[in-house]
Amino acid sequence: MATVSWTIKPLNLGVLRNRPKDSITNGRGKGELVDLPCISWLLRNENKVILVDAGPSTSEHALTYHKVELEKTVDHDLVRLLRKEGLSPSDIEIVVLTHLHWDHSYGLTELPYSKIFVQDSELRYGVYPSEPDYRVYEFKKESHFASYINRMQLVTGDCEIADGITLIATPGHSPGHQCVLVKGKNQSYLIGGDFIDLYENWDERIPSGPTVHFEEWEKSYEKVMKLNVRILPGHDMRVFENLVYK
Repeated sequence: MATVSWTIKPLNLGVLRNRPKDSITNGRGKGELVDLPCISWLLRNENKVILVDAGPSTSEHALTYHKVELEKTVDHDLVRLLRKEGLSPSDIEIVVLTHLHWDHSYGLTELPYSKIFVQDSELRYGVYPSEPDYRVYEFKKESHFASYINRMQLVTGDCEIADGITLIATPGHSPGHQCVLVKGKNQSYLIGGDFIDLYENWDERIPSGPTVHFEEWEKSYEKVMKLNVRILPGHDMRVFENLVYK
């Protein structure tokens, strides 16, 4: 029996404006500012719908708590974007979170019926992170993901969650970061989350963002190199050059 193939549609759930490029390229590009889309990925086959990452908070919260400029208009609204695809939040059976940072997981508020796949090590760290990571996990206030723990399906390491969909543990950016390996009709893809923020990170082997552990990131890079997949970065505008990946 042939493996099920999936389509992948990137959804733009907001844009982080004027971010220092060197913050996501390990010091390269100092003085350069870039706009970073917050991307969710809609995976579909004939029978199932999966969403990878749920997007950021409101613009107001991003500015007040995280001190960043987040452009988020009606065109970035998750529910609206799902409706354009003929879907409602109740159609999303599974949400995979690459990690629990605020700009990838706040949109869970719009997805009250989904089972949420998270690495066990990511949740353990997220509920009590080290001090440099307090803000990205919102540790000093009630963590935005705390009320959804009862819906989380915790996994350890690589794990197939559906035919043609495999979670790939890629620690480094965060202790429990995971990517998503997707079998398309024409080739396989790896949804990179913040393991790979930009194509540049992959092409030039540059650790993405203020990584927790550079050695772990390097091990993850070596692991992914062996997969023979096309990389889809987590914050690169160029992914929208294709409406759908097959």
